[in-house]
Amino acid sequence: MALTVTGTREWGSASTLDNLDIAKLPNATIKRHLEARSEPIEGSKIELIERLKNSLEAEKQRELELVLEEKH
Repeated sequence: MALTVTGTREWGSASTLDNLDIAKLPNATIKRHLEARSEPIEGSKIELIERLKNSLEAEKQRELELVLEEKH
């Protein structure tokens, strides 16, 4: 996953997005976060929000699986 940094904001970063209400972000900002996460940027605002939330959830799940593997 390619994350880009602009100023102090890491586009697509889970740590950046965890503190935001994604639904309140403008479409252009949601699309920029999706693009940084190599996700498609087409669709309605509802679809974009759902895609970004799903991408973040999948990342958290992968991280959890890695932690569990390391413990075994």
